[in-house]
Amino acid sequence: MKKIFFTSFFTLLTVASTLTFISTPLEAQANPSAFTDSFGQKFVLISAGQFNMGGVWDFDYLITGEGPQHRVEITKPFYLSAYEVTQELYGQIMGQYPSHFKGRLNPVESVSWNEVNLFIDKLNKSQTGPKRYKYRLPSEAEWEYAVRAGTSGVYFFGDEPNKLSGYAWFKDETISGRLDKTLSRYFKGRKEGHSPVGQKKPNPWGLYDVYGNVAEWVADVYKVDYYASSPAKDPQGPSPAPGLSRVYRGGGWASPAKNCRSAYRGVALAEVSMPDIGFRLAVTAE
Repeated sequence: MKKIFFTSFFTLLTVASTLTFISTPLEAQANPSAFTDSFGQKFVLISAGQFNMGGVWDFDYLITGEGPQHRVEITKPFYLSAYEVTQELYGQIMGQYPSHFKGRLNPVESVSWNEVNLFIDKLNKSQTGPKRYKYRLPSEAEWEYAVRAGTSGVYFFGDEPNKLSGYAWFKDETISGRLDKTLSRYFKGRKEGHSPVGQKKPNPWGLYDVYGNVAEWVADVYKVDYYASSPAKDPQGPSPAPGLSRVYRGGGWASPAKNCRSAYRGVALAEVSMPDIGFRLAVTAE
């Protein structure tokens, strides 16, 4: 009897120890430190670390340059906004409301990469109070690292696209029927476009709408084969030059599930604006 009890007790301790080992790192990363700035934006701390960036060999690998998958280290912590920048904040700073679909707490869209950087420059100059932050766009590597949140699947919740609706507004939920290919009819079948930020479940590190709602500009210049020669530490993309295309990530409300993956790369000219592309802000941790 004593032997059975001892064996069972030892087994329970072993299982409990194993569960603690598995869950502790995830729990520690699931609730990072956070701050709210003077504009009411919440930012979460993304700790330094390593991850496998990019996708595996498939059609998208060839078309958008999602590979080769490679190991990347983010050497410095940074903050990332928990939500996409809203139309309210953009209008407060810029004095204009360019979005095709209106909504005070909806993400701003129809802003080009160039216009986003003008906004960021003005935002940095508009701060009041003793605490000042250096706002910027996240790099492509920072974006994917934060979205994956320690995971390695197609999505941060696994590989099953049928679960995406719990985390994202995307084509299957916001579009009825096939999208017309001509730009003039692009939104003919829409129900309502994007939605207010933060209505779906966040990723494990507290970031909302990283898939769907609106795609998000990142800082990097786009080059289809960049991953083949990308630095292993803190990649910043190819050297900027006038006229080069920029990267956007995450897919938007008009995107199918396959374009809302962690590895998916979108590309557009820096001066182009679309009703399904917005952005979120990063802040370098001190």
